[in-house]
Amino acid sequence: MKRRLVAVSVVGLLSLGAAIFAIPAGSAATAPNVTCQPGQTLSGVYNNVLVPGTDNGANYCSIQGAMINGTLTVQPGGAVVIGSGSTVHAITSNSAGTGTGDPLGLFATYNFSVIMCNSTVTSTMTINGSQSAVLIGDSDAGCGGNTLNGASNTLNDNHGGVEVDSNTVNGNLSVNDTTGHVAAVLDADSPPETTDVSNNSDSTHSLTCAGNAPTVVSSGNTFASYPGGQCGP
Repeated sequence: MKRRLVAVSVVGLLSLGAAIFAIPAGSAATAPNVTCQPGQTLSGVYNNVLVPGTDNGANYCSIQGAMINGTLTVQPGGAVVIGSGSTVHAITSNSAGTGTGDPLGLFATYNFSVIMCNSTVTSTMTINGSQSAVLIGDSDAGCGGNTLNGASNTLNDNHGGVEVDSNTVNGNLSVNDTTGHVAAVLDADSPPETTDVSNNSDSTHSLTCAGNAPTVVSSGNTFASYPGGQCGP
């Protein structure tokens, strides 16, 4: 992936375009199950978090500096931004919708389904069938890499382009059947590629990429094997 300097707006990075509502954070023992309301920002400690299909457009869900001890579930139509050192046990996203705004502080408006920066997933991550861009780390957009500790990390059949960049991966990573491409402001390459899987580290597991079309960029990865043929070191 090419590198460029990105000016990041402090307001955009902190507020992520969403109003902050007071949500009882609880403790690890008493953490509540919550539904992220449209335009809501969650921070604190939770059990399971649901992102409903109504969380989209400018009213996406934002999770900042939170600890989720259970599963973050994105329902069909919902959109979410995760950042600021959040820790999530597991992520399940099927048919995520389209959020619109500038959560990364790039002084531009762009569409996305799932963005995760500078965060940790301790178990399985599954992101399938998203309508818009999926960013799991994106250095071109100032979205820092994540730590993915689950045995399985899967991104399949996403339709708005996928960026998986500069993550520490302690399990298998699969990126398959991606179409579309991210907005130009999110990628230094011109035109943006369909799939960019670069600079991810794991010495003992596999990186599988297959069926991504039309363009794939993959470099700087350190995995034990590369099934599928589209991604490599």
